[in-house]
Amino acid sequence: NAGYLEKSLLYTKDMIRRFYDYENGGFFLYAHDSEQLIHRPKETYDGAIPSGNSAAGYVLTRLSKLTGDPELSQISDRQLSFLENSLTQYPLGFTLALIAEMQELYGGTELICVLPDASGIKTLRKTLGRKFTPNLNIIVKTPDNSDKLTEIAEYLKNYSMKNQTATYYLCRMRACDAPVNDLDKIVEAL
Repeated sequence: NAGYLEKSLLYTKDMIRRFYDYENGGFFLYAHDSEQLIHRPKETYDGAIPSGNSAAGYVLTRLSKLTGDPELSQISDRQLSFLENSLTQYPLGFTLALIAEMQELYGGTELICVLPDASGIKTLRKTLGRKFTPNLNIIVKTPDNSDKLTEIAEYLKNYSMKNQTATYYLCRMRACDAPVNDLDKIVEAL
């Protein structure tokens, strides 16, 4: 649903605008337009509940990869650098931050599915659900959501159907394999 991606971007940009420290990196615990207290902390420790800074690092890393947005990518890099200071001192106390760092370092995998209509989504879920694939980002482009997706992530305009049938692009480290029409070949490659 391209609308969810659009809302994620909207809320993330609002989070950046209200909480981000452009000078030193990281996100403050309360917004700049909130009541000003004596101290404006930036929590990083991931206890039973992950810190807002770790969650922000994870979200920024994931959204920057999904959208190709250079501004998000830059803030994501700064956020991960901010978190690295804490990580090096006590890695076990920053589990979500470590996941965000892994997502950036190991790149993850994107599967871009260009389908003739939304009816193929059910088959896609069933087939891909048989294999555990952490860090797999799946983007489904159909005629119904194509305009909205390319508005959000301009790079998606270059992905189209081949042979007038469902086409799958498997991408790792920002490089894609040749497109295939057989979903089982994608499952094998994963």
